[in-house]
Amino acid sequence: TITLLFLGLFFIFVFAISDDFSPSVIVFSKFMRTFEWMLFQYGLVLFGSSFCLGLLLSFFGNIFAAGFVLEIGLYRIDFPFIYISLEFSQSSLFHFYCGRHRN
Repeated sequence: TITLLFLGLFFIFVFAISDDFSPSVIVFSKFMRTFEWMLFQYGLVLFGSSFCLGLLLSFFGNIFAAGFVLEIGLYRIDFPFIYISLEFSQSSLFHFYCGRHRN
C-alpha cells in the first residue's frame, strides 16, 4: 500500500506539472502531452484509493487485507478508467476544464 501511495504521488507531481516547470521534459513533451492528464487522473485515483482504503482497513487492524483488496480493485478499474480518461482528454470540455489550450 505504501508503494502505491508513492507511485500515485509520482504520477501526480511528475506528469501533471513537469512540462511547466522542468526544461528536461522538452525532449519527450510530444509524447507526454497525450498521456499527461491521463496519468495525472490515474495517479490521483491510485493515491486516493490506496490512501483511503489503507486508512480505513488499517483502522480496523487489517493492514494486509488493505493491500490485497486494493490490488484486486485496481485490476478492475484500471482499463476502463484509462479509456474514459483518453476519451475525456480529446474533448474541448477537457481543455476548458484544465485551463490549458494545447495543440
